[in-house]
Amino acid sequence: MRSLLLFVLLNSICLISNAQLNPSSSSSYMDSLALDMDFMRNKTERRAMTVLGSWSIINISSSLILSQKTSGIEKQFHTMNG
Repeated sequence: MRSLLLFVLLNSICLISNAQLNPSSSSSYMDSLALDMDFMRNKTERRAMTVLGSWSIINISSSLILSQKTSGIEKQFHTMNG
């Protein structure tokens, strides 16, 4: 019984506190939150693309260099890798 009363009390407090918000300020807050999340997503994507691009340049460069310095099956591997 106590837990049910506590649950109802907490829910009513949450509903009352949200009811006091101005709808325009709430939507601007949500817009601001969406913009922040979009900015963070773009920043993460940019960082990931930089890492992947750097890795591919290093991989291709090292394969080209190693294909010139090796022979046999290692040369074929580096030729196919680069």
